[in-house]
Amino acid sequence: ISSVLILLQLQVISAENGKMVAELVIKQEHTNIYGTLHGGCTATLIDLCTSVAMGTSPKPGNGVSVDLNIRKAAQHVK
Repeated sequence: ISSVLILLQLQVISAENGKMVAELVIKQEHTNIYGTLHGGCTATLIDLCTSVAMGTSPKPGNGVSVDLNIRKAAQHVK
């Protein structure tokens, strides 16, 4: 699923003073073969939400994502 589609499905509850609260109903298209949230979706959500939060900060200056690491525990498969 593309970043644009995730953004369109994301419902922003509030965004002010460097903080953002949002909701996303997780659908099958957001999940991997194990039924958990896909790593790419996780990374996209983190990047989008932190960018919006930074844009609402009362502190002057801009930011940009330069490094994003996500580690997941291995899925237990029987």
